[in-house]
Amino acid sequence: MLDDRHALGEPITLTLQVTAMWQDKKNVDYYFGVRDSEARIDRAAYEGKPALNSEFGLRGNDMFDQHHSLLLAIKATRLAREIKGSPQADSSTENSALFGYLYRF
Repeated sequence: MLDDRHALGEPITLTLQVTAMWQDKKNVDYYFGVRDSEARIDRAAYEGKPALNSEFGLRGNDMFDQHHSLLLAIKATRLAREIKGSPQADSSTENSALFGYLYRF
């Protein structure tokens, strides 16, 4: 059941997000590469390669009056195999959540 504020035309909005994010060799090598001089017994040298990550998310917005609204966004990024192969990557996914408040003047 909706309360009065949403019955007055201020709906909760939901937005689905599906994204493909390209990272070039330079970017992947910078964040996930390991130079020969940085290699250790427990961390092999690794040269980054171009990668295509996929992201899935959901964002909700509740404008509960003329000036105030709340935002909640959750996102999961599936890392490409070119990144997962790096000794710097400890997971195959990155997850995030954002909660925000907005005041409109």
